[in-house]
Amino acid sequence: MNPLEVKLYQDETLKTRNPGFLNKMASWYFKPKSFERNGKLYELFGIKIFKKGVVKIGKKVAGNEKVNHANNYYLWDSSQEGLEAFDYKTRRNESIHLTWAAYSGILASTEFMANNLGSCEFQTGLIILNLYCVMLQRYNRARLHNAIDRIEARKINSTHS
Repeated sequence: MNPLEVKLYQDETLKTRNPGFLNKMASWYFKPKSFERNGKLYELFGIKIFKKGVVKIGKKVAGNEKVNHANNYYLWDSSQEGLEAFDYKTRRNESIHLTWAAYSGILASTEFMANNLGSCEFQTGLIILNLYCVMLQRYNRARLHNAIDRIEARKINSTHS
């Protein structure tokens, strides 16, 4: 288990003396996979364009203020602790968007069975929107883990010098 995972287990939402099966599965699921680390897969699906749109909307909502506080959308602290805190926020956001995508999937299939195609199309649009939000969280988390790895490597190199 890497230091970030240890820290996340110590968080209130995952606190346990002996990480159980569900916590281990959550840790496995949220940990960026090797194919995600370079971001190319998500970029192929247009995640950078989606991210620009999310940032524009976020700036309009925030009134173009410089973000310097903890939130779910902008990196506010580039220290290792700030990156780790942002990692946690991406996990939380991803969970919320996955839940909404699943809920919309249930509603879409119910509407399809009832032959309400307009409502089914709307719910399908919500599924796609939420899945793009999930991809954005995973894309950001992979980039964060790359940065955290570089910080840890610098720490190791500086102690060996």
